[in-house]
Amino acid sequence: MNAWWTGPTFRRLWLASTSANIGDGIGKTALPLLVASICRDPIIVTGVAVFASLPGLMFTLPFGALIHRLARRTLLVVAHAARAVLLAPAVFPGHLHIALLYGLAFVLGTAETLADGTAETVVPSLVENEHLEDANGAL
Repeated sequence: MNAWWTGPTFRRLWLASTSANIGDGIGKTALPLLVASICRDPIIVTGVAVFASLPGLMFTLPFGALIHRLARRTLLVVAHAARAVLLAPAVFPGHLHIALLYGLAFVLGTAETLADGTAETVVPSLVENEHLEDANGAL
């Protein structure tokens, strides 16, 4: 993978994106399980997964316009920081309600959509043209 050696900024982006995607996968598994521990209704449990996926359908195009108008690195930092802060209530499962988990899933999905779209647009500014294909593939 030639893109890995293109510089420390791409490596930081790759590490941040990889860890965030692992966290997203864990969250998409853990949130329905957390809802299932509160309520046994399969429709309600499935609803949290639907709410986590809705922002990708609703906000991809508007976020694309936003990403091209604002500082991309700032957007990445804000999206990743928001996801970290928003997961703090999940540490205290005794105080969670299903409505809160639905909202949490929606906001986490929104931040994921923003972060993933932004990460894709940052790559050309970090990597030389001959390594762009490898960098996009690595990301």
